[in-house]
Amino acid sequence: MKTNERISSLVDELEPVRPVNTARTAALSWIFALGATAVCMLLVAPFRTGFVEQLLSTPRFALETVVGLVVGILFVRAAFELAVPDRRSQRLYVTLAAVLGAFWLALFAFAFIEPALPPSMAGKRHECYYEAMAISLPMTVIAIFMLRRMYVLNGVRTGLFAGIAAGVLPAFLMQLACMHEPWHTITHHVAPIGVSAVAGAVLGAWLLRRRQ
Repeated sequence: MKTNERISSLVDELEPVRPVNTARTAALSWIFALGATAVCMLLVAPFRTGFVEQLLSTPRFALETVVGLVVGILFVRAAFELAVPDRRSQRLYVTLAAVLGAFWLALFAFAFIEPALPPSMAGKRHECYYEAMAISLPMTVIAIFMLRRMYVLNGVRTGLFAGIAAGVLPAFLMQLACMHEPWHTITHHVAPIGVSAVAGAVLGAWLLRRRQ
């Protein structure tokens, strides 16, 4: 009886809470971040002339673009799923993000054999590598602080996915804004994702460790 009374006293003041809607949170976060990234890039320089026509006339380029968009959404969703303990949904979105991310990279690798567009210097942004990092790193920090409000069990992995999602933002848009050439894409647009991924993992280990 004493045990039951003690348990009752501990739960008497507890109130039900509304579950976190990770789908809505991830979607709104991605839309806001994508818009902010586009605005920041436009403040630096205009997007590449003719990219809309290229999307409409070149299926491979359109595929690269659509896959990049979906990859970003999946990594954002995976980061938020990792912040709300539910092993089933975590495994699903982490797997989807990783598989489609690998496919996106494979499309860029295949471009060395058969480019989606004729390699061109058109639209070249001279500091695109640093521009991508200047956008993705603050986005990573913002994402980490959003995730602190949730119940993160693995700060390193959650931060890693948040950092990748932040890095995909400028990488995806650089395909429309900067010059399109396979080696440049890998070294200047995709490589900064690794920087934000490492930053996310380190920040996650530090700022999310209280949740572990």
